[in-house]
Amino acid sequence: MDFALTREQELLRSSLEEFCAKEMPKEKLREWDETVDFIPDELWGKMADLGMFAFAVPQEYGGEGADMVTAMAAFEIICKYSTAVALGVGATMGFGTRTVVELGTDEQKNEILPGIAQGKVRFSLGLTEPAGGTDILGALSTYAVKNGDDYVINGQKIYITGAHKADYISTMVITDRDNPKRSHALSTFLVPANLPGLEIRTIPKVGCHACAACEVFYQDVRVPATAMVGT
Repeated sequence: MDFALTREQELLRSSLEEFCAKEMPKEKLREWDETVDFIPDELWGKMADLGMFAFAVPQEYGGEGADMVTAMAAFEIICKYSTAVALGVGATMGFGTRTVVELGTDEQKNEILPGIAQGKVRFSLGLTEPAGGTDILGALSTYAVKNGDDYVINGQKIYITGAHKADYISTMVITDRDNPKRSHALSTFLVPANLPGLEIRTIPKVGCHACAACEVFYQDVRVPATAMVGT
């Protein structure tokens, strides 16, 4: 089996290498680390124009339909230049694009994927919690209760990358607190970050300042049942 990249993938990496060298020199990266808490909008827009956010979005939703190897081969170049930029971009590519493409409903795909491909929709992942990090089965306590056609979410997340700039927070919660088998009691909701009851605070960090981590508080945050991913 040949694991070498294709000629097209190598050309893509070369193009992105040139882009990063021009748009992300060390002087700019140092300045951003001292002055901003997320990727500057100008750089985000240029990445969108380059097609970075469209790589893994299917063509029927305005993307390029590239496979995961191609998307990651390109993403690796960004990682080489800046961890902070890679974290911000990766949150949308991984927690947004991949989640919605593989698990989303047709309605969710039509609503969200075109915006991601155009660089207009950003994502973060609401998973880690204060009591036990990413111990999903043992320590996760944020929960959602069915109320009519909605679910009401209460709880707290911590160290959530880029939540303060996200349009959606892909939030994992307990939806069946009486189920003794925790793996069957969890659900994920695509939570719009501007909903009432949602509070987001950035957390001071030692480094990687150009992509802040956040605390996210959910107090009676009401989302429609259609915001659930999967079951």
